[in-house]
Formats: sequence, structure tokens, C-alpha cells
Amino acid sequence: MDVDNIVQLNEDVDMNHQDYLNLCSIDDGRVVAVGVQAVGVEAVGGGVETPDPLSCSSAAGSNNVVEPPAVGMIFGTWEFADEYLRKYGKQEGFGVVRAAGSHKKGEGNKVEKGWRNYTWKCECYGKPDVKRALKGRVAVGRKGIQVATRKSKKCNCPVMMYACCNEGGEWQLKKVILDHVNHNPTPSKSKFISMFRKEEVTCAVRRRLFNDHAVGVRISQIHSSLARDRNGLDNMAITEWDLRNIIAKERKLKLGPGDANAMMNYFNKMAEDNQKFFHSHRLDEEGYLKDVLWVDARSRVAYEEFCDVVAFDATYLTNDYELPFANFVGVNHHGQTILLGCALVSHEDAETYEWVFSTWVLCMGGRAPIGILTDQDAAMRKALHNAMPQSVHRWCIWHIIMKFGKKLGSYANYKDLKEALTQSIYESTSPDVFDRTWVVAIEKYGVGDDEWLEGLFRERHMWVPAYMKHLFWAGMKTTQRSESINSFFDGYVHKTTKLCEFAEQYCNAMEARANAEKEADANSARYLRLTVTTFKTEHVFQKVYTDAKFKEIQNECLKVLYLQWSGKKDIGDDVVEHLFEDKVWVMCKETRKEVPLERTCEYVVRIDMESTEATCDCKMFESAGIMCRHIISLYLKLKIKEIPEEYILRRWRKDVFRKHTMVKVAYHDPSKTKEVQNYDRMMVVFDPICLKAANYGDTHTVLETLQLLNIRLDERHAMKLCGISTKNCTPKSVGNRQLVPNSVGLLVQTDVVSVKDPPRKKTKRAARLLSCIEKNAKKDEATKKKEATKKKEASKNPRGKGVKRKEVGEEEAHLQLELWPSNPRNEGKVSE
Repeated sequence: MDVDNIVQLNEDVDMNHQDYLNLCSIDDGRVVAVGVQAVGVEAVGGGVETPDPLSCSSAAGSNNVVEPPAVGMIFGTWEFADEYLRKYGKQEGFGVVRAAGSHKKGEGNKVEKGWRNYTWKCECYGKPDVKRALKGRVAVGRKGIQVATRKSKKCNCPVMMYACCNEGGEWQLKKVILDHVNHNPTPSKSKFISMFRKEEVTCAVRRRLFNDHAVGVRISQIHSSLARDRNGLDNMAITEWDLRNIIAKERKLKLGPGDANAMMNYFNKMAEDNQKFFHSHRLDEEGYLKDVLWVDARSRVAYEEFCDVVAFDATYLTNDYELPFANFVGVNHHGQTILLGCALVSHEDAETYEWVFSTWVLCMGGRAPIGILTDQDAAMRKALHNAMPQSVHRWCIWHIIMKFGKKLGSYANYKDLKEALTQSIYESTSPDVFDRTWVVAIEKYGVGDDEWLEGLFRERHMWVPAYMKHLFWAGMKTTQRSESINSFFDGYVHKTTKLCEFAEQYCNAMEARANAEKEADANSARYLRLTVTTFKTEHVFQKVYTDAKFKEIQNECLKVLYLQWSGKKDIGDDVVEHLFEDKVWVMCKETRKEVPLERTCEYVVRIDMESTEATCDCKMFESAGIMCRHIISLYLKLKIKEIPEEYILRRWRKDVFRKHTMVKVAYHDPSKTKEVQNYDRMMVVFDPICLKAANYGDTHTVLETLQLLNIRLDERHAMKLCGISTKNCTPKSVGNRQLVPNSVGLLVQTDVVSVKDPPRKKTKRAARLLSCIEKNAKKDEATKKKEATKKKEASKNPRGKGVKRKEVGEEEAHLQLELWPSNPRNEGKVSE
């Protein structure tokens, strides 16, 4: 900012300040300001000069001293009297509390709005509260047995300020006591007082706290980061508990109408911002939230492109309401996992899953996927049969293999049995080969009577790769895609996450996934991976496929080195069978890479010499959409340079425009209020100015300009309070409430319908450890109950009464003998 602009700014401020002083009233030698502390020429009665209003302000960079309050000071309003006293307390190092006040009374002694008088006191006024035990329970402020007291700042400090409102609406100090007793406040202690620490929580601190906490940063780390910005904890007045209280208060305000209603409110606002956002829920008979499902706009558009294969998993976590978190997962053109919807379900039964599946298909325009992967849950199988009868249901093979140890670990030859079964599962090239090798393994190790293995073999068409590899699965064989999504959500949701926070954290996770996809798109367009062979096939896919899928093609080209052509056979019109002997490839647990074994396997490749289309027994192209090494080797052997278009799938291409990449994830951010947006817009311009001034060593110019701006803003605000129009006022926006139709023809009402929170799960709490006094009180109570029981029994038996009286008499006599020497008159009668 140049000098001319600064001079012009000073002129504007002076002009506005003069207009502002014209608003002040002059009466009896006093100048009473509107909206700030009174500017005084002479105070009332005592001749005390009241402080200047600008000297009492806490403007940025101001080091002015606040004068002590004195009898006769006048303030324009109650608010500014309160502000003045608080600033004085902060300067001296003691907290100021609003102790008491009386309201104004009108006609007929009716209480009117506004204060008539008010009293401010030091925060250490009054007596400390003492904990006392009463009937085994701890009570405060009751007579009884005194126990150890809690910490208290109360010490009967007499400091106080009393003010009254006069006929002109001005507030005048009538009584002031400034001498502290029983404690010694100093200015350095003010940063440890909570009411002054809260003043350090600026808009920038709150914004940073909410943003960092929303993405999973721990509050202790946020506090350390803020302290580092202030050159250490010594310069950091805000404590970690202050930050935790801010988060807790914000959550409490958000959950004011209820957790479920807050979630529905968030969904409705999302639907208002984007008609493609879908959500649906069910209530039980009593109105409690039962199940809820939501799909964002980006996922719905992405499903139009990648609707072939979906995995569903409901084993991630449950929250306070015991609602399992389930998700629908797909695969994009980079082979990355994408989220296609989420749900919170109340019961893991067929009826609930059927509602989830049918609602999700309805959300996707009635288009069910070609195949869906789940675990071996019978309820899911039944629900999928009813909701998606045309989709192929496949069990997760990983979950089945993981059960081998539990189901078969008791057999003596378990390791050999497991190796034979896994070899039959993964190395079978056809259903007939699997059936034969499986039966051989069962008979060899004598486990034909095992019911679990018998059930697996009976349902082999649900999970064995040889029975499923003729269908397209986009490379998915297990629900580990869902588990990767679950691990991704670990940074956003946990068991204590509230219902409304699930939707917000879902959007945060989705934004991270969308950003990863955009980054992969940019890298595939900018960079070109070098080829490792001279194969024509590799060069073709290098130009059209995304980088991740081209790496898979490259891997197949490298495996060609391990192939050996065995021969060929003519089987019909221009159709020839070629035999290839290949190594068996397995995944190494340590390196997580495929390595060849000594065992070999034979594959048959059939090719039509006229169209150059080929099929292989490995079915890699049919199941994963990637040309296998056997076809690549055959094309190389036959010197075929043109790759048929059927082998270049649109799904993996990088030169295709996809609509979902243009759709935003989150359209509604509750924290992005109009004030926050204005603040962010100003900070974008302000930060570079501060950096430039710091580098140039000219911070004085910026600070001086900011002080002038602060004065101008205060004056404009005071003018608005007085009803005087200011220039460049922004009119308030008016919104209309309406029904927003979504893409499937359903109407989503923006008003929140009252929904009860689902019942919380009952948790057994550990028993609290009792204090010594509580233990003694319980013992005394138990003793009294025993005595009362004995009296009842004695009343039933007359002889028992005599025995009881005799026992009581003996006890009383014994007590009298013990207490007898204490009576000086009976000292001589002890011998008797």
C-alpha cells in the first residue's frame, strides 16, 4: 500500500470520526458516547475524569493502559461497562464475574427487559464449596462429616463494582472496591484465567481447529502446532482442554435437535445443493431411526461408467447405536477402489439387507450390477436373490481360505491338506480339472466325512475361480476392496462417531478419493511409462491405457519369457489351437509380488486366423479385461501387429471423457457460513501483504494501517447501531424453501422431520471405588438392618425377648464399667 493511499485512508477515517462524534450527546459538562465507554470532561459528583473511549479499546497493536474504575464513571450502555471492567480485570490479572442484577420495572411492577442495576465481582468472591458425606453419598453444601475438599478459587475476596442505570439510560458506577484479600493477582496470571484465554480463540484459531479435527488430526497435535506458531507454550494462552471444550460445544450445538435429526438435516441440505444426492431411511414402529442409506452425486454418476462389478461389506464397525457401517465398492479405470454408497443398518438379517439392496438399485436408476461380491452370509444371499435376481453372486474366496485353519486345523496333516486344496483352487484351468483335483485331495488325506468341506464343494460355483473366470470381475476376487475402503475410513470414523458425523466424514473421505483419481488422471496424461520390450502389443497399450493398467500389460509381456510353445492343432475353419507350457505363479507373502514355481501348467489358445481373435483357457481377458501373456506370445509368434479392437476396453482407456470427474463430492459444508467465507476471502489477500511486509521489514506501515481500519470499522458499526445508513451496505439474502426432486422421481423435503435417535447399546460400567466414609456408612446401614431383623425375630419368641434384654443389659453393663472411672464420684466404688 503506497503513501497516497494511506493519506487518503487517514482523511476518510477523520471524516467518519467527525460524523461519529456528532452522534454524541453533550449534557452537564459531560460527553456520553453512543456504543463505547463514556468520553468525559468531568465525571459526576466526585470529579473523576472518565477514560477516553479509544484508549480503552483493545485494537490490534494497542498497548494502552486501562484506568482503574472509580465512583462516578459513566458508560453509554451496560455492555460497554461490562467490557471495560473485564479489560481492567485482564490488565490486573483477576477474573470478573457478573454476580447479580435487577431488572427494570414498569407500570404495575411488571418486569421489563433491561437491567436497572448490576454488580460485578472478582471471581474469587464467596466461600469455597465443601464436599460432605451424607448417607454414603457425597453432597455439597450440607452439614455432615467433612471430607477432603476439592480445589476452589473462592477466598472471600471483597473486590466489586456496582453500577446503576440513570434516567438518561447511562450507567454510572456507584460503589467500587479494588483491594484484593486472600490472593495476590498479577498481570502475568491473566493468561491462566479461562475467560481471558477464550479471547485468544480467534476466528483463525477456530477455523484451523475445525479443519484439522475434521480430517482426523488429534487435538493434542493441533495444540502443539498452534504453540509452535507462537514460538512455544509460554506464548500460548490457550490450553488443550480449551480446544476440546470448543469441539464438544460445537458438537452439542450440532446435535441440539437430536443426532438422527442432525443427520437428516445435513442430508436435506446436501439434496438442496445437488439434486443428484440420494438418501433414504426407515423408522421402526415407535419412530426410532432403523436403517439409513445415502449415495452422493459423484458416486451415482460414476456408477454409470463402472456398473459391472460391485463388492458389498458390512463387517467394518458399529457405533454407539450398534448400527453396522456397510458400503458398496467398485473399481475405476485406474484400478482404484471407489465408493458407490454407504448404509447404517440396524439388523443383519435378510429383510434389512433386502431393503438396502433394493433401495440402492432404485437409487442407481434400477440398473443392477453384473456381479456382486459378498461374504458367506446366508441373509445376504437370500436378500440378493430377491433384490438382484439377474446379478451373479460370488463369495469372497479370501474369507474361505482364512477359515481353513479354524475348520481343518485339527487334522494331523493339515499343512499338506491345505496346500493340496489351495493348489486345486488356484491352478485349475476349468471346472472339470477342479472337480478332479479336489476329489483326489479329499481322498488322499481321508477327509471325505468333513461336513464343512462337503458344503464348500456343493457350493463351488459360488466361489471357485474356475467356475467364475468366464465372467468379468474387473480383477476382483475378494472383498478386500471393501476392506481397503474400511482401512481408508479409519482416519475419519470410529466407534464413537455420531450419526450426523458419518455423513460429513463420508464426504471428507470421498473428497480424498476423488482427489487421488484426479491426480492419477493427470499423471497418466502427463507422463508416459517406457516400454520394456519391443512387442507391438506393449506399444499399442502404452498409448491408450492408464498407467496402472499399462503396468499390468507390461507385467504380462515380461512373463512371456517363461512360456514355451508346445505345438498346434487345426480344429476347424481357420481355427487353430496352440499349446503353451507356463510356470505356475504365486504371490510371495514377503515381497507381495508374483514369483514363478518349478511346477508348470499347460494352456490352450484358440485363434481365428481370419479375424485374429483369440481365446485362452486362463480366461484372464474375460475376467480381468487384460490381455494375457499367452495371447501376446501367440501374436508375437504369428507376427500379428494389429491388435483387434475387442481387446482394447473402453473401461481402462485414459483418452475417454468420463462425466463423474466433473462432479463435486461435497456441495454443502455446514462450517462454510457467510462470515467464514468473507473471512477466507479477506485472508487470501491479507496473507501475501503480511509476508511481503515481513520480508521488506516494513511492518510499521501495515500495523498503522490496520489500526486505522480497526477504528473505521468500529465507527461504522456504531453508526449502524444508531440506525444511520453507511455506504456499500450489503442486503441480506432471502432463501426459499422448496421440494427438491431427485433423479429417480422421489421428492425430498428440505424441512427436517422429527426422527428419534436409535436406542443406544447398553454397556456395563465398572463399579466405582467407595471412599472410607462411604464404606463405614454402608457397614453402619448393614448393622442397623441386622439389628432390626433380630428385633423382629425376638418379637415372635417371648423367650427371645428375655435373652435379648439380657444380652443388651450385659453389653450396657460392660460399657458402664468401661466408662465408670471417668466419673469422679464413682472412683471408690470400682472394687464393689
